Amino acid sequence: GLNQAIKINIPNITFTETPRTQTFNLNNSYNIQYLYFKGGSLNSGYICDLSTLPNSIKLTEDWKATQGTLEIVTTANSTAENPNVITGYTHTLVLRNAIFKNGNDSFAITEQILGTYSN
Repeated sequence: GLNQAIKINIPNITFTETPRTQTFNLNNSYNIQYLYFKGGSLNSGYICDLSTLPNSIKLTEDWKATQGTLEIVTTANSTAENPNVITGYTHTLVLRNAIFKNGNDSFAITEQILGTYSN
């Protein structure tokens, strides 16, 4: 089952209906966590509120990125038959130059697509 998760802690993210790139600088208030678990499979509800984890699932590592940027790149979608008609939007989340820390240990991610969301 799923035993790793990325949690984005950035208030007020909006998935706009305008093609553009939003850039969020990571810091103590706007950060991303890379979490490792053991003891069971996760679902999205657990990630949103770690206090709801069942006793069988334990958080074993919590890496936090407080340096780097998160970009949300929004593009308009259309069809080949009707390229001037927007059918929706795709939002790609890109992590750049992030340094994750856990105690004295750290690792860097130069560029990683975290995922896409379409509406």
